[in-house]
Amino acid sequence: MHCRLGVSHVALSMSAKGDLTLHHQPRGCPKSSEKIKCSNYLRTQLEKLKKQMNYEDGTEVLLALSVASDEMIRHVHMFPEVFYMDVTPNTIRQKHDLFLTVIKDYSGKTFIGNATVIPSGQWWVFHKIYESFFVHFYGEVTLSQN
Repeated sequence: MHCRLGVSHVALSMSAKGDLTLHHQPRGCPKSSEKIKCSNYLRTQLEKLKKQMNYEDGTEVLLALSVASDEMIRHVHMFPEVFYMDVTPNTIRQKHDLFLTVIKDYSGKTFIGNATVIPSGQWWVFHKIYESFFVHFYGEVTLSQN
């Protein structure tokens, strides 16, 4: 018997010019992308990050990649009241951090709701995850119950 895990993903990239693009592909749907408005403050932070990561000018950068399986999304929809969030530093070879969202059911059992590889622990990263990534995975109604 072949078991197939449905996975949705959202990615945030920065073009060589410094523009942000959100790429998302819900399971079973075509990929789509949308440009994200970027404040001057955020542009400054992104340029600093690009220098810290030793990227040359003219390089497109994948800033964050977030994944959620069908089961993860289902658990978040079932128990949206409280999210526990934590970052594990230097998780992958490029020394990026792993950001996990965990939810707890009525009996105290915990489930991972989302896993995101992030470039840094700066506030704007978490803001983009919550306002953009989570909206695509769980929808505004579920997030309003958090």
